[in-house]
Amino acid sequence: MRTTPLTLVIGCLGSGKSTLLNHIIHSFPDRRVGVVVNEFGETALESSIIEPLNDAVRELRSGCMCCLARDDIVAAVDSLCAADPELEHIFVEASGDSDPVPIIQTLAAGGFREAVMLGAVVCVVDVTCYEALSTSNPLLRRGIAGADVILLSKVDVVLPDAAREDIQRYAPRTPVLTWDPDLNLAVVFEHSSYDISRLESLLEAYEAEQVAHSLTPTFYRSQTPLDRDQVDAFFESLAPEVIRGKGFFAAAGPEEPYVKYIVQYTSGRYERYPRPWKLDEPHESALLLLHNHGNEQELLTGITGCHPSDADADSDAASHAPGDADAQIRTPLKPGGSDTPASYTPS
Repeated sequence: MRTTPLTLVIGCLGSGKSTLLNHIIHSFPDRRVGVVVNEFGETALESSIIEPLNDAVRELRSGCMCCLARDDIVAAVDSLCAADPELEHIFVEASGDSDPVPIIQTLAAGGFREAVMLGAVVCVVDVTCYEALSTSNPLLRRGIAGADVILLSKVDVVLPDAAREDIQRYAPRTPVLTWDPDLNLAVVFEHSSYDISRLESLLEAYEAEQVAHSLTPTFYRSQTPLDRDQVDAFFESLAPEVIRGKGFFAAAGPEEPYVKYIVQYTSGRYERYPRPWKLDEPHESALLLLHNHGNEQELLTGITGCHPSDADADSDAASHAPGDADAQIRTPLKPGGSDTPASYTPS
């Protein structure tokens, strides 16, 4: 019986996991790929950022993946295999505030209905914030310790030499690769089975040091277009307590009806880039903020302030992410425009 390899992609909030999956999917268009992602809230943000070509996405709703019942992750993988028995590879993207240890343990233990095996754990490390997180974030340390491959991201912003040197001292047997245009993305397909010996030491550290997940999710959704410049100003003025933001929005203005803006925010770094709307996709806005802000209403007021002055504020809907952790099936349409739009950072 043919075994389908599974790659787990881990990394801190905003490290570039979804961007990596987009690059892989569109660099190997002939490979049949399935993806399992985490979602917060009622609108599928990740499947608006990750664009499979012909394959379904399974979404685990709300909560960190490590906090979900382990059967949910296994069921999502089984669902992919049932929908497409010819899958050649499965990727599982863990949310950035998930502890990697129980996820690796679940996937390494198997229990899938089909012949699926954990092949590799890829840890994406953002070099722009590595120095600060390496001493304060145990999730990053455990992710590095448990990975088969470490991929340094955002090397166009900060030189990766110091991060690579420090990581190689901590994990001397693990390949540390620089994510640049010359990187051979096939490296994520090369591992046929996970080195289970890594898991044994990880479990000891995990049992000794549980991490409390204290980030609050604030989810905002609106049918009213937002003012593009005001959205930029809102994200660029966020307080340090806002750790992560992501989503998409429809912009107001006669020149904007065909443009969907994807936004990514990580600890003070904001990016926005355009993407065409899919044919039957509703032109709406959906934004998620993960924070320790304390005043959620202040954040929601800031977002509603991004509406044009003549917008009807009664059309807004803002709420916390619900607690439903069920795996849900969505089959995205084939992208209607360019596969991977160039990133745009507002000045």
